[in-house]
Amino acid sequence: KALNAGVLALTVVAGGARDFFKGDKLDAKRVAEHKIDSHHIFPKAYLSGKVDGRGQPLNPELILHRALIDPKTNKDISSKAPSEYFQKLREGLTHEGLIKVLESQLIDADEEGDPIWHDDYPAFLSRRLEDVVAAIETATGKNVAREDDEPGGM
Repeated sequence: KALNAGVLALTVVAGGARDFFKGDKLDAKRVAEHKIDSHHIFPKAYLSGKVDGRGQPLNPELILHRALIDPKTNKDISSKAPSEYFQKLREGLTHEGLIKVLESQLIDADEEGDPIWHDDYPAFLSRRLEDVVAAIETATGKNVAREDDEPGGM
């Protein structure tokens, strides 16, 4: 829970998190008043029964798979894929506005070719990991060790 809260706090502090539905900037007061909470970006019902390239079930309970989303938007999202619910979000926001909202939540989606636009969950997670690590490095001024780093290499 603490790591999840830390990543979500990072989106508010470093990313300037914005509400998915209206694009309003989130802060502690708005989060409490509007009961904005951590929700899945790819709905669990959408991921249910899907497998990765190795045939393993997709895990919807990863920290990288969470964002601050208000209850109304979460209900509207229901079991829809991101590419589907983004269309509804575009009704209230321009395409550029939606991009700003996603980037504020540390979701890199600046081009139609990005994984989230094509409902590619495994590729989305890899991309989101890069975005979160970059935000951590910026916030701390330190490099984050990666699995492929050689010992003693940083």
